[in-house]
Amino acid sequence: MIPADKILCLAHEHDRAPRNPRVPPNFCDRLATCARHQAISRVPFDGTHTAMTRVCQPGKHDAYIPLEGNDGECGNQ
Repeated sequence: MIPADKILCLAHEHDRAPRNPRVPPNFCDRLATCARHQAISRVPFDGTHTAMTRVCQPGKHDAYIPLEGNDGECGNQ
C-alpha cells in the first residue's frame, strides 16, 4: 500500500483544450508497474489520498514508484 502522503496518478496527460472524445488520452508507458497508479484501485476512497492526472512530467518518470518486487526497468522501451 502506498503511503497517504504520496500523490496517486491517473497515468494520463491532461489536455488544456477540449479533446475529441473518440481519441483516447496519452497514457504513461509505466502505468502497469507504477505503485502510484496501481494503488488507485486498492486504497480506500475516504479522502486520505489525492490523485492527479499525471504526476511525472510527460516523457519522464521523475516521480515513478515501482511496485514491490519490480526492478523498475519495465516500460523503458
